[in-house]
Amino acid sequence: MTESYPGCRDCLAVYDADSKSLEHNDSCPVGAGIAATTVADKEWFERHPNATEYHRPVSWAESVEYGLRGFPGATHVLVKHLAPSVRARIPYARKAKA
Repeated sequence: MTESYPGCRDCLAVYDADSKSLEHNDSCPVGAGIAATTVADKEWFERHPNATEYHRPVSWAESVEYGLRGFPGATHVLVKHLAPSVRARIPYARKAKA
């Protein structure tokens, strides 16, 4: 099931309810950024095979997409390795150090 997801400045992103992801046009820089971030996360877990999760700063493309999804202000992402080739990304805002 797909439905139009408003807001992407660069394409008519479509939300896929089955995969719970936004499907950007091939030429969309946000989509390209998400793809690059996904590859980087995969490579991180390949270099750390015993890890089940890690925290990292949110990428530019993720900040755009999280804003579209109703999570503006996310500064970091918890990336969880759930199964081979399956990862969950959980955005959150890290409090500034005093």
